[in-house]
Amino acid sequence: MNQSQKKNYELLKNPSFTPSLNIYLHTYKSCLGRVLNIVANKPKRSMPWKVVLEIGSGIEIPVKALIINRKNTVSLKSRIEKAAIDLDGTRTGNKKEITWVQNDGKSIDKSDIGNAYSYGNKLVTIADETTYETGDRCLQLLVFCPR
Repeated sequence: MNQSQKKNYELLKNPSFTPSLNIYLHTYKSCLGRVLNIVANKPKRSMPWKVVLEIGSGIEIPVKALIINRKNTVSLKSRIEKAAIDLDGTRTGNKKEITWVQNDGKSIDKSDIGNAYSYGNKLVTIADETTYETGDRCLQLLVFCPR
């Protein structure tokens, strides 16, 4: 610290001076946790998955591929969990009921919630027309085509 910095530090350290200005002194270590929460995270890349490339009927090569479509639940900002009330007294247990709520307090119907996947830092929605049932994960090479 140079001379003016030391002078300012001593002035701020004075207990009669700091409460009037609402000044709080922190060390580097005490501020590091707060700064790390502010710094933006790196965008996530799509995750690779391992599959087997089948060439004909007898050759299998393990390869890595990128996930194109994957089912993720969209996490909305708030939700309310309600426990069912046991009206008949049989004590069958509590059932969870989850209601998704917008910021303004309006509830969201289950039919309005769609499917999506994250690609990097973007959220890509999946239309109902593009969904299909698949078998085991694999890649099959059916034929080589001449150029």
